[in-house]
Amino acid sequence: VSLGISQPFSEYFHAGVQLKYGYEQLGSYHAHNLFVDLGFLYKLDIADLQFAAALTGFGPSTGLSNVPAGITNNLAATPQQFSIGLQWTAWEQGDQKLTPSLQLSHPTDNAEYYAVGLKYQWRTLFWTGAGYQFSSGKHLPWFGLGMQSTLGGWPVEWGLGMGPTPYNRYEGTVGLRITPLAWK
Repeated sequence: VSLGISQPFSEYFHAGVQLKYGYEQLGSYHAHNLFVDLGFLYKLDIADLQFAAALTGFGPSTGLSNVPAGITNNLAATPQQFSIGLQWTAWEQGDQKLTPSLQLSHPTDNAEYYAVGLKYQWRTLFWTGAGYQFSSGKHLPWFGLGMQSTLGGWPVEWGLGMGPTPYNRYEGTVGLRITPLAWK
């Protein structure tokens, strides 16, 4: 569960922070934790080039519950990761646009991976995308789609995504963003 806020500081620079609550369970062991995601986006005037960096899962290690007596190392660490990426507009014609992207991610376990993606957008109303992660142990592509509309005059954006796990299965993500008119 998370709650975030982002702010454009200028036409070219945006930053955001997200507070997350996580619960993890493996058998009878479980842990609760609070952690933070921090990120920024910088836009350039060249081909809609954008550069972003993020630190995700930043927080303290917490103790596991239901650990048998005598076990001394019973801390669960947050899944911290540093990522940087680039995105640009490669093709634009009328209401259609193709946007490739590249990303490098460095998690705390030093298992760095690279990702490439391609997004198709029609106006600002519909988008779909696909990509692949190299060196991550995830051998399937990811994909997603989303739409933008209004709800009572407020801009609403929703998206669905499917990302591979290291076990050659998919996990789904659902996103919803509602922008109150006073914040726009």
